[in-house]
Amino acid sequence: MSTIKGGTIEKASGDPVNLTKQDGVKAWCSWNMDSTQTIKDSLNISSLTDTGSGNSTLTVVNAFISTNSKAPVCSAGFSSTNPSNKNLCGSVGSVTTCLFEGYSTANSLEDVPMCYTAILGDLA
Repeated sequence: MSTIKGGTIEKASGDPVNLTKQDGVKAWCSWNMDSTQTIKDSLNISSLTDTGSGNSTLTVVNAFISTNSKAPVCSAGFSSTNPSNKNLCGSVGSVTTCLFEGYSTANSLEDVPMCYTAILGDLA
């Protein structure tokens, strides 16, 4: 078995290499919808906007190439007291935003205490 070790992989020009034929996570976020919405931790997320009860908008730092080339996935929301009683749905807003809605088990919009998402796609 061979082992390859290195600190940085670069193109011959010195530019960073591109991921080819791969769709890695380009943004992710952990946030709280309750009362004052706050980001707990994130990658490539510039802001969080409270757009109403059970609604959030995440804005990314680096835009995606188009609205057809990104998808918020792995979205999950739950309550710390009952992990299965909350749902979180994500959708594409624009090349820089994703929209999220939190729901109770009664299917009504509701702020979700713990929200998590990963966003896949190609950056511009």
